[in-house]
Amino acid sequence: MVNDTVLRTEFSNISQRFIYKLMFNFSDFMPNEHSDVSAEAQRKFHNLLSEIITILYNKPEILNLPLSKDQASPGEANKHPEWKKDIIKLEDEITIFFAFIHQSGKTGVLEGNTLTISTARFKEVSIKGVCKKGFVVRDRYIDLMNAVGFICVKTKDEIIIKHDDSELFTAWLLLAQSTAGTYKFAYGLFVDDTKYWLRRIEKHSGLPSGFFDEYEKIAIAKGLRVSKRVGEKGNMGYGYNGNVGGFRVSYDPISTNKICFSSANGIGFKAIAERFDELDNDVKEMIIVVSKQCTYCDRCGTSGAKRKPNVKPFTVNTIFNGEKIALCPILPAVDKAWWRGNFNGDVLNTILKYLILQEKYGVNWKNKK
Repeated sequence: MVNDTVLRTEFSNISQRFIYKLMFNFSDFMPNEHSDVSAEAQRKFHNLLSEIITILYNKPEILNLPLSKDQASPGEANKHPEWKKDIIKLEDEITIFFAFIHQSGKTGVLEGNTLTISTARFKEVSIKGVCKKGFVVRDRYIDLMNAVGFICVKTKDEIIIKHDDSELFTAWLLLAQSTAGTYKFAYGLFVDDTKYWLRRIEKHSGLPSGFFDEYEKIAIAKGLRVSKRVGEKGNMGYGYNGNVGGFRVSYDPISTNKICFSSANGIGFKAIAERFDELDNDVKEMIIVVSKQCTYCDRCGTSGAKRKPNVKPFTVNTIFNGEKIALCPILPAVDKAWWRGNFNGDVLNTILKYLILQEKYGVNWKNKK
């Protein structure tokens, strides 16, 4: 759905920035070939979902989404608390709208060209991070459905949806009843396969097509698990996890580069850093690049002013390229400091080495002092 050679970085308003994420994540069409519903019917509904997202991008006001100025330039987002409120509002509203369509297809009764849904059903729906006790179908949801060719009527007890093309309904019900999450439905995943998303990540990161397929085999051979997710608010992710740490790939609407590569946590870092001389050179360089250097903030008692008796300071002193360095054993990646730019196979090989070190030195970390 996103055909841009270079991903957009500037938007007319905050809603467009986040709807662009949906456009990036939206699936390439892949029909469910094991269904009685024709591929053509499935394609029609897939196109309709794409049309809805395009309408939202061009006219976010149709769902009463915020039109506030886009302020996501580096370092600016955290300075605007009202902007964060807008983000929560627009993500919740879009999620509830797609939950409305999803649940209509899951629980509605189809008779000919008419789908009827009890409004009581929506009051039973729980969406993690959005609503625990159901939601109300707003008139604007009906307006948006009408804008893409349906005839929708809302009464006190029912939502009645009609369309001349009965194939749209059969594909709608197929997709709704075969997808567990709201956004697997919203992204048109008739087949639960998100490799299209990895191809886009590779394309916009300058990586060869199939890069992550090859590294998936390498990660599994090293004993790591592959993680693929489509989250509650439309976020998608991919990565490799051990029992301690992990590596993640994601699309971040606020990030300048959009495509982000990050570690899951910094568990075991102190123990690894204390063995700095034993590490491969590429791992040493990674630790220096992604770790903080001690600023003697004294939160851990490094300078001695606040150090408790018998408690060692966290700082790890080492030498790299002849220079003495005091490392703070908290990876900034935990605070969303990403690997950006120049990401390639050498970088990922180094990250996988680090994950294996975490498996060795980060086990039972909560019990260690």
